[in-house]
Amino acid sequence: MDNSAEIRNRDAGSRLGAAGEQGYLTPALLVLAGGEPGILAFSAGHEVTGQMVIGRFAAVPSIANPRALVPLDGSRHALARVLAQYAAGAASPTSRLAGKLVALACRVGLAPLVLRSRLWLVVADPRANASPLHRFLSDILGRSDFTVSLRLAPGRPNSKPVVQAVAADGSVLAYAKFGLDKLTKRLVRREGEVLAELAPLCGETAVHIPAVLHRGRWNSLEALVVSPLVGKGLMPRKMRDVPAKIAQVVAGLRPRQQARLGNSACWQRMREQAKDYMPALGPQAGNTVARAMDWVEELWGHETVALGQSHGDWIPPNISVLADGSCNIWDWERGDADVPLGADTLQFVTFAEMRRAMAGKPLTERVIDAGGNALALQGQPRQQAHMLMAFSLIRSLLWFGEARFEGRTAEVDKNFVKALENCMQTSTAGQKTAARGGDMRMDGTSAPFRGRQSIDKDKTANVN
Repeated sequence: MDNSAEIRNRDAGSRLGAAGEQGYLTPALLVLAGGEPGILAFSAGHEVTGQMVIGRFAAVPSIANPRALVPLDGSRHALARVLAQYAAGAASPTSRLAGKLVALACRVGLAPLVLRSRLWLVVADPRANASPLHRFLSDILGRSDFTVSLRLAPGRPNSKPVVQAVAADGSVLAYAKFGLDKLTKRLVRREGEVLAELAPLCGETAVHIPAVLHRGRWNSLEALVVSPLVGKGLMPRKMRDVPAKIAQVVAGLRPRQQARLGNSACWQRMREQAKDYMPALGPQAGNTVARAMDWVEELWGHETVALGQSHGDWIPPNISVLADGSCNIWDWERGDADVPLGADTLQFVTFAEMRRAMAGKPLTERVIDAGGNALALQGQPRQQAHMLMAFSLIRSLLWFGEARFEGRTAEVDKNFVKALENCMQTSTAGQKTAARGGDMRMDGTSAPFRGRQSIDKDKTANVN
């Protein structure tokens, strides 16, 4: 990504504070410009003189912390729809409430009062007289009567701009993701592949996934454009809000297999990834992951597990539960066909419990209890909850390592490191001994778990 794209202040010609200095707005600008740095620029303020303005946006909640760029050129209905979806996807209750109040204010015509962090999209190169992004989406959608918003996630390890094309009546026409660097290009490409593979498998099931309208290269970017999903549902806050049948349907989209965990292709991939990614995590997180992988193999490496389709990012913002019990499910870039069944469930439970303020009961005990109950409802062994919690946390930390290995500067979330440490400590006496044992090698290798050499290579077995 070229950080030379100009972000100017209308009065002094200087960069826009912390947002400009840290490049928070650069990904959005690069997408709007179709991957051609320098042809467009952002200017901040209430008016622009002497420059061609081709778009007007408001940064939400602020220019210093731009989580979304919402369009000021569109209709009141389009703006309200964009803000409502921003509020629904906000991480904290406070942010969700604030977003809803802003959306309500915009519905009654108070946008100028509440959306004050304004950005003008201006032409910085004579070659540009319109937004390349708008032309690109117009060609795909077969219409040009829409505005676009951009969802940003500054500081997240896999962040990439997500564009929403919205018609004047507030209806969403399409969503688009764009990979800007090696990591995000790979993830966007992967999601397109997974959606294309799963589309005929979902069919008339209770799992609804977006239809691919376009996927492939667009200039220097990797693009994925998908249709919106129909039906108004609710984001689940707890695992019991997700019908048990949904996890079963997802897992059953591919033929189920079984293998010993230590010899499964999924675990072996994680071992190979660890060789590259653990050093990028830094000493504390890297050593924790190394020790945890040895610990998992020591305790559960011999255990036969059922394998199947996994979503890979099974968290509340990616799921909407409809009135009939079916679900709309987005963001399949981490999907795999050979992951231990129940891994998605424990990822959801761990995510939810890590965000709960609850005194008394330790995190791992809460996750094992809630996760075990959820697994039992899905017909999976309750006793695998602890193993799958560790699996999920290791996988999440490796994604942080992947991002840093690819040159991203996102900080490793220490909450995941603490959760994994807690996961290893909350064990039986025998397991505690195992958790302390084994080499902790920062190159991602480790001492073999006991008996590994006695495990024959498992042959894939269909257990449907």
